[in-house]
Amino acid sequence: MADVEIDVSGSIDTPVESQEKRLANLLPIPGHIKEWIVLRRQNIRGWTVFFNTNHYKPPLNFQLLTKRFPRNLEYFLSNYIIIFTILTVYCLLTSFLLMLAVCVSLGACYILSLKSAEHPIKLFGRELTKQQQYTLVGIVSMPVYYWAGAGAAVFWVLGASFFAVTLHATFFNISALQLSTDDHFDLILQEV
Repeated sequence: MADVEIDVSGSIDTPVESQEKRLANLLPIPGHIKEWIVLRRQNIRGWTVFFNTNHYKPPLNFQLLTKRFPRNLEYFLSNYIIIFTILTVYCLLTSFLLMLAVCVSLGACYILSLKSAEHPIKLFGRELTKQQQYTLVGIVSMPVYYWAGAGAAVFWVLGASFFAVTLHATFFNISALQLSTDDHFDLILQEV
């Protein structure tokens, strides 16, 4: 048998689409909200600092509490938003009916967006905008959300988030951190 050599060298240029572009194509988000999300992502503080138990001290008086609480809220806002998001996801994952209701609503919105791309959707002879379509899906979904217990889930997430944020912002001694002028740091190291 003879050896046959085939030249397979070359390059294939494939368009690389970033994750942000794919998300932007899926969900049209206004510019000011995108900027806010980018700012929140940039301001996520290190979790080792956030959970560092050496910095948890009760405030000595009410005056110290009134200074510490807003500073912590401002400094750790992105971390608090992540905690809220984690609690929301946990609540959805532990409630099958609620997760099903949310998936059905999002699926209906997706189907409507596909249909409206083909031709305008009309209701009673009137063309509906995308915002009106999504509002209609939300209104129709309200009884399903009520049946699935969305009210209790919302209040549980808000209550648990408020409790966790208040507890952290009250007891975390932000004065112990040696903050630079630009407030960026990764870890606080202690020499032994």
